[in-house]
Amino acid sequence: MFEARGWTVTGEASDGQEAVDLVQKLRPELALLDISMPILNGLQAAKAIRAAVPSTKIVILSMHDSPHARQEALKAGAHGYVTKTAEPSLLFETIDSLLKSSQPGAHKP
Repeated sequence: MFEARGWTVTGEASDGQEAVDLVQKLRPELALLDISMPILNGLQAAKAIRAAVPSTKIVILSMHDSPHARQEALKAGAHGYVTKTAEPSLLFETIDSLLKSSQPGAHKP
């Protein structure tokens, strides 16, 4: 789905620690995380990524559809939060928006 939109997937991780390690190595524009991951959960991984590579945008994609989960993700450093039950277009719009805002010369509120 992502490559069909012209995005390059540079890595995939099977757990939160691997996600942090890959982001540190590959330095992607965006990391897509789940809250429920082994070793480090998505919130812990988001905090570690923000500390190590602050330029990487983070989107949490989760089955947890509660205001508390969303708030915790944003406090952990996520730039966006999308539930797995949402229409795929919402995920794409969120990613598009974040990637556009990180481009040189883009307006940053």
